[in-house]
Order: sequence, then structure tokens, then C-alpha cells
Amino acid sequence: MQQINKNHGQGEDYDILSVGLTSYTLLITEDSASAPEDGSHIITVRSAEEAARYLVLLGDTCSLHISQEYRLEHPEMEKQIRKLACVLQAPDTRLDSRVAAEMMRKLPFDLKGLLRSPIALSPGSPPGSKISKALVHKTSESNILISEPCLKGNIWHFNMSLETDEMHFDHESAHVQGMLMIEALRQVGISVGHLQGLPLDGQIALLSYNMGFFHFVERSSPIIIRAYSSFTADRKSEDKEIPVYAQVIQWGRVCAEAMLIGFAFMSESSCVVKEARIEKIAARQKTHFESRLMQLQQMENNRACA
Repeated sequence: MQQINKNHGQGEDYDILSVGLTSYTLLITEDSASAPEDGSHIITVRSAEEAARYLVLLGDTCSLHISQEYRLEHPEMEKQIRKLACVLQAPDTRLDSRVAAEMMRKLPFDLKGLLRSPIALSPGSPPGSKISKALVHKTSESNILISEPCLKGNIWHFNMSLETDEMHFDHESAHVQGMLMIEALRQVGISVGHLQGLPLDGQIALLSYNMGFFHFVERSSPIIIRAYSSFTADRKSEDKEIPVYAQVIQWGRVCAEAMLIGFAFMSESSCVVKEARIEKIAARQKTHFESRLMQLQQMENNRACA
């Protein structure tokens, strides 16, 4: 089942494909229920809190499976799980990106759910259309490295492309260069901000970028990036931090990951005001540095003449 959702958070309508296949089944550790034979990935959970977090992260791609016997013994369990999930869906208590990162590191790749999506999965499959330039802050389409997104639950999926006019390497490589992945993930971070409500004239200042590489990424097979962020916003929101966790996946295995932390300005004017303050601070630091340098140089000249 596929449906097209309209996202109105960026100042313009933007089509997002949501793939409604149940790919994951939650089983409670203490429950003796047998796993359904539908090809879904089985995730065992130890508590109502853990089950609620998975329901929030995975959305309608995940189902909770409880045996009749367990329901009779714990009649309030499912209600408690659903209630906790509703709390975690609220904008002010949205599932933290760092918590989601730990969950995604253990999360099997959702091959079943992506089969009917535009995301390319096998060699020769055409990648999806490139994402809008406005959503990655590019002026040239040739420099866009990610496709239009596919949303599954609360996780975004993109294909990564390998061609850009912005980067040129001095030797051929059978593997995707790390710098190229860094730029693709940066574009993912920006686009997720806009897809989750940052207005199109909003800006993001990168504060930190922590990345780990685990396996080589081949150039001959499709590359998928999946990402999650706890960030939500609209034009009435205050400027605030935006954390985005993303994974580079090929052949179903995670080859690299990154946690990007940025500061989101809800408008261009807000960013200009902040930059003006930063420039004043930088000017004072520059003046102090140059003054100190001149003092030291004068002292050295005096010593040389003595």
C-alpha cells in the first residue's frame, strides 16, 4: 500500500511517499506469543517504554503482537504502551535523536518496506529523482547528492548519487570517497530540517559533525541513507538546535553513520542578526590578536637591536 502525503511545513507543498507495509513486529520478552509468518523483522522489547519508542520511531511499518494469554494476565499493558507512544509523538517530547540513534544501530534494514518505493535497491535500478535544490541549499542541480525522500514511520530514506561539480578527486577509486559521503549526509541534515518544518528561507549553522566509517562503499551498487531527527518547527518557532542522525547503507549493512548537530534559524533575517553579532565578536578578537602580535614583534625587534 502506498500513499502520498502533503507536507506543508516548508512554505510550499512537497510530496512525500509513505510506504505503509508492516515490516517490523514487536514481541514482549515475557510473552510466549509465536512470531507471525509474514516476513517481518522481529524486535523483542522488555518494557512498555521500549515498545512505545519503537512504535514512535517505526510508525505504521511496525505492529505490536501480544498473545491472548498475555493480554488476560496484563490487561493494561497495550493501553500503557499506546499512551506512552502518544506522549512521545508530541512535539515537546519527541523521541530524542540520540535515543533513536541507539535504536537504529540495532534496527535491521527494511528491505520489505522499500521494495515498493522509488528508492533504488539493486544494481541497474534507476535512482529516484533528485531532491529540490531549495531543500539542500544548492543553486545547481548538478551538485545535489540525494534523491527525493521516502518516509517510513519517522525515518527518512534517500538514495545517494555520486556525481557533483563541487568535488574533484585526483585519482580514480573503486570505492566512494569519504568526503563525498560527508557532503551527502550534510545535505540530508539540511533537507530533514526543511521536511520537518524549517521554512525555506530558514538557515542551519553546523555546530558539530561526528562521523564513523565501518565498511567500504562500492560505486557499482545503490547507496541508501536513512535518517531521523527529533526536530520540529514552523514559522512561529523560536530558533533552536537541530540534531540529525543518519546512516549510509549498502547491501543492507550500515557502512557509515553520522550525528549532525546544527542551529536552525527560522528565517533569513534571524540568521543575519546572529551573523552580525558574530562578526562584532570576531572583529574584537582580530583587533586583540593583531595588537598582541605587534607588541611581540616590537619586543623581538628591540632585542635584535640591543
